Amino acid sequence: MLYSTLLIVHLLAAIAFIGTLFFEVVIWHSAREELAWSAQFTSDHAIARRSRQVLHGVVVLLYGAGIGLAWHYRGVLSVPWGSHFAAL
Repeated sequence: MLYSTLLIVHLLAAIAFIGTLFFEVVIWHSAREELAWSAQFTSDHAIARRSRQVLHGVVVLLYGAGIGLAWHYRGVLSVPWGSHFAAL
């Protein structure tokens, strides 16, 4: 049960991280050109401030869940050349 929960948290955090980057790079970069300069400046700062707040939590969840998932395989990973999986 814990492994499944960690896997779901890890996948959702990865989706949130990639989705935020996709929005900022692809969507927002094109959409901001239709705004006036002052609106661009204000909205850029608002989006950057909010995305920093959200992404810090997302990155903590992403790395925390990843470490939890790797902890499940700590016995195999302790001997790096003991199996093909550990060598990866």
